[in-house]
Order: sequence, then C-alpha cells, then structure tokens
Amino acid sequence: MPKQFDIEKMEHRSKVWLLVVSVTTLVVLIVAAVRENFLADWQILQNQYATVLKEKATNAQGRDIADQFAVHFRQNVVPELNKTDRCITCHLGIDDPRMADQSLPFKTHPGRYLAIHDPSKFGCTICHQGQGLATEIEDAHGRAPFWDYPLLKKENMKAACTRCHEIDVLQGGLLVQADADGRSTLSEQVVLGKMLAESKGCFGCHLLQGKGGTLGPDLTYVGDKTRHEFDFSHFAKDEPREIEYWLRKHFLEPSEISPGTLMPDMDLGVSEANALTAYMLSLRRPVRVPEYRSFENKVAHVEVTGKHLYRKNCASCHGMNGEQSEVPGIRTPALNNADALAAADADYYRSIILHGRSGSTMPAWGPGKGNLSTEEIDLLVGYIQSWQREGAEVEAVHADAGDIKIGRALFGG
Repeated sequence: MPKQFDIEKMEHRSKVWLLVVSVTTLVVLIVAAVRENFLADWQILQNQYATVLKEKATNAQGRDIADQFAVHFRQNVVPELNKTDRCITCHLGIDDPRMADQSLPFKTHPGRYLAIHDPSKFGCTICHQGQGLATEIEDAHGRAPFWDYPLLKKENMKAACTRCHEIDVLQGGLLVQADADGRSTLSEQVVLGKMLAESKGCFGCHLLQGKGGTLGPDLTYVGDKTRHEFDFSHFAKDEPREIEYWLRKHFLEPSEISPGTLMPDMDLGVSEANALTAYMLSLRRPVRVPEYRSFENKVAHVEVTGKHLYRKNCASCHGMNGEQSEVPGIRTPALNNADALAAADADYYRSIILHGRSGSTMPAWGPGKGNLSTEEIDLLVGYIQSWQREGAEVEAVHADAGDIKIGRALFGG
C-alpha cells in the first residue's frame, strides 16, 4: 500500500520551520539595527572622542566643549565643488590644537593648511580623495572595489594640490606652490618628479597640455585616471592593484607590466620612481570655480630657450648634448656631429622637426602633433646649430695653394 502522509504532522513541521526562519530573520534585523544605530564605526569613535574631550577639559572653556559634545552625523556640504564630506564625523579634532598628541582619527590636522583651507568651504576629499559620504572606515577611505578615487597615501597627498593651485616653473626648475601660508613650496616629491620628467626627456614621447611627443600616451590628466584604466593583468597575485604601485613599477620595470611597450628602462632608482609617481598623480583637471583658484603664486615669466626645449623634448632620444641617447635600447642619430652640422642647413632641421621623418621613429612636432610653435622650432634649430665648430674662412682656403711635395707624400702613404 502507498505510504500515507500525515497532513497534520507536515503542517506542524512547516510551521516550526517558518517560526525558526522568522525568529532568525528578526534577530538578524535587530542586530543590524543595533549595529547601524548604536555600534557603527563613527558612533564608537565619537564616544571615544567624548572621553578624550573630558580628559582635555582643564579649564572652563574645555569643560563647556566637552559638555556640549553630542554623538551625531557631521558633514560639510560644498555645492560649488559638488562635494558632501562626512570625514569630520570621525576626524573630530582636526581644528583643535589640544589634539596634537592624539592618534588618528582624533589628531589635529598637521601644518597650517586649515588656516586658508577651511573644511566648511573646501571639504576634505578635494585634497585627500576617498568617499566623502561614507561613514564606515574602509568605505570612507575608498578601499571598496567600486570607488574610483581611494584616499591618497601620505607620500602622495600633495599631488592633489594642483586641482586648485597653479604650478610655475622658476629659475633652476623650482616649483612654487601656494600652500598653507600662501607662499610655500610644493611637495618635494612632486618638485623632483617634475624636474626628472623634463631632464629625462619624458615629453619627447608624451604630450602634456598639448605639447610633446606622440609615441606614448597623453599625460595631461593622467592623475585623474581610475584603477580600471590601468592594466594589472601582468601583476603577481600578491601585488596590490593600486595606481601608485602600478606607476612606480612601470617606471622601474616598464616591460614587466607592459610587454612590448616602447617605454625604455630608464635605469631609475626607487626614490626617482617615487618622485615621478607623485608628479604623475599631480597632473589633474583643475577646479573650474575661480574663487577656489585664488591662491595662485604670481611669478615672473621665465624665458624659454632652445636649450630648455631640447632637453625637455629631444634629449631622451638624441642625448643630453646631442651625442646619441644614453638610454639603453634607443639608437638615434647623433645631432652633435660635425659632418652633419656642416652639411645641413636650418631649413633641413626645421623641416624634420616640423614634419617628422618617414621610416623612422622621429615624430612630427608641428601643429596637431607635438604642437611646437614656429618660434620654438626656430629656437631648437638655433640650439642644435650652435654645436657646429668654427671652420676656416673659405677665402683663406682658396688662397692657400698648398705644397705639392707634401701632398704627393701623403697620397702615396
């Protein structure tokens, strides 16, 4: 006989399971509610900060601050920059000098940056990056895989200054940056990186602000690129998928992470690679709100010379003094060649610089390509021709009849 089902027993069992699932769901929801409303990262930190405030309350003003402190969301809304930053929900002591001895996130903001960078006007993520609306630590720092701009590391923090501040090249290659006191130098890393990019001839292959070589990627806004625009497919499993790490490794071992790349191994040291990385991260689109670009340093215009143009755009392939490239693997004509300089005139050099040379890696530097102006090309030609040695006067050569006997002896060996 077929087995008879006990309908009542099945109903009872189903009800028990439904009850278990319902109770479990209720417990999970209660735990989530408690976690979100009473045990969130920011609430735990604010309760800890309240204790610190009481410990620091050594006078009437300090006691008033401690008594008035309440646990709640704090945020800076800056519509001009399209920013809403809740960083101060956890970083509560940034403007309190008494917190200088505390550890993060309660520590006073270093330097005098807040003197002219009021967080209520600028927010925080315009400089530091990260996810301003988040209040959980990892999310706020932008470590989530979907967030494009994670918190900048300490060594590269000032790379974001160029969003608001103009960088000017002064005599000797020093970069000046309006900073906390209105007139201070930009991060040493960015300064060194800028100088290295020019001295190593990076712009012989890369465009920057419309000028430079066209063999490599345009670097104008490379600092705005997200992680998804970098190829990590040749990284080891244990290597971090971070832009800073990618850039640093690319400078040190270009062919390792980009097989087949035209980028040569420049034989850079780690400190040089770090500096170039910081400089690359500083190449960003500027803030378009004029009021936020009002701290620019105004410096005297620096006259561009043929030597400066050559070293910036040509030296990486033709050598610092025109005696061929010093970079391994690059073979190009030596421009500082007595025979070539004697045979070629200014129009010859001007034409090659303007239009490039077919059948070679020499790119065009004229309008729409390297975008050098006519005046800049003329300066380059003049500098290259300045290497030509002084020759004898033609009239003096014609007037010297020579010695037949000496000539016969030389010819006969």
